[in-house]
Amino acid sequence: MKTIALLIALSLGALTACSKQYKSAEIAAAAVAKADFAGLDCEVITSRVSRLEQRMYDAKRELNSSADRNRGYQAGAAVLMLIALPFIPSNEAQADHYAKALGEYEAALEEAEEARCV
Repeated sequence: MKTIALLIALSLGALTACSKQYKSAEIAAAAVAKADFAGLDCEVITSRVSRLEQRMYDAKRELNSSADRNRGYQAGAAVLMLIALPFIPSNEAQADHYAKALGEYEAALEEAEEARCV
């Protein structure tokens, strides 16, 4: 009984030592200068907004997928083999990519709205 309690305690403790896994809801948009989109005509800016929106959604999907996948690996490693936990990577790079894509999209969309293109 003491052995089972010890294993459970070690597993729970190991889960707290896992690499952080970010989801899109936790990420704020990166600061992007609207000047990159200033002075563009509506056709160009709406085309960029559309392209940046698709890029942002792709980055969001990739970020959430990696978080779910890595959290599953962490749970399995905590139960089966505690030694593997330090080798499960964080998805911080995907979070940074998503923050940048979200920031660019929001800046382009704001500029399009100010220019009354959308």
